[in-house]
Amino acid sequence: LLHGQRHAHRVGLPPLHARFDRLAVNDFLVARGLGREWVPTRAPLIGVATVGEEGIGDLRGVKHLFGDGGSCRDAAGFVSLDGAGLDRLVVQGLASRRFRVRASGPGGHSWVDFGAPNPIAAVSALAGRLAAVPLAADPKATLTLARTGGGTSVNAIPQEAWLEIDTRCADEGVLAELEARLRAEVDRGRADHPALTWTLETRRDPPRAATSPASAPVRPPPRPAHPPGPRRRLGLTWTLETIGDRPGGSTDPDSALVRAAVRATHAVGRRPVLSLSSTDANVPMKLGIPALTMGCGGEAGLAHTTDEWYRNVRGPEGVVRALYTVLLAAGLAEA
Repeated sequence: LLHGQRHAHRVGLPPLHARFDRLAVNDFLVARGLGREWVPTRAPLIGVATVGEEGIGDLRGVKHLFGDGGSCRDAAGFVSLDGAGLDRLVVQGLASRRFRVRASGPGGHSWVDFGAPNPIAAVSALAGRLAAVPLAADPKATLTLARTGGGTSVNAIPQEAWLEIDTRCADEGVLAELEARLRAEVDRGRADHPALTWTLETRRDPPRAATSPASAPVRPPPRPAHPPGPRRRLGLTWTLETIGDRPGGSTDPDSALVRAAVRATHAVGRRPVLSLSSTDANVPMKLGIPALTMGCGGEAGLAHTTDEWYRNVRGPEGVVRALYTVLLAAGLAEA
């Protein structure tokens, strides 16, 4: 269980992105009765709680559902419940690719071995170049230096350093160009540091694999084996690893599913806003299956920070909107 701190009418969520989807659990439990004895529907319904939507989970839960042999491969539609609010309907999936760059070297004593290759210095120089990469404005593209680390002690030359990078764009062609620029900046290190030894390794996971090695927790890379000799003559080993590949896609705003969600939103007294985001719906969208993501009611703010909060204002309407959408799309069976 996740325990938040209550401040007046708001609940502060725990740090480290330990998010929960507010009223989605209630929606899920009620939805289990739909299509069965409670409320029989014309189209069969499956309620699923997925994993791996956030961070480096790389949508592995929903990729499993829609992968080869998955139970939803032939689904007629998909509704994802994610976040707060009663207005947004996500009908376009924002594509993203995520990378981890790791550099390792011999390390050593900060005084005795000074001059040995420093992985943190090399990764920091790379980060500076990536921060200066020009980005497309239309369609909007982003490159975020998201996490970094390395070293073991203040009095030691680090043996390793790593940097995680998030890139996003609705146009996967632009995203591919951005990835090429990222790889070019890594390669540029050879020219900037001719005395160092560089290697470039790539691992791209299948975009719809049932499981993904990218879901593993971040750990420092293993220390490389170095041949004998003076440490300062040894170079750095670089690894560039793909740790996330979330496909983009879209659902026709005139589709029956979106029309049902629009009608349900009006029914709870709100005006629907069609939007772009990166959610579980990305995967079925990419497969051409009508899909969308909607909030579960309430209000929230400061997402993806340690100060993220949620307030249960009009939360029940979120449950009503989601269930009404599903019933309109699936249809009620004749008594």
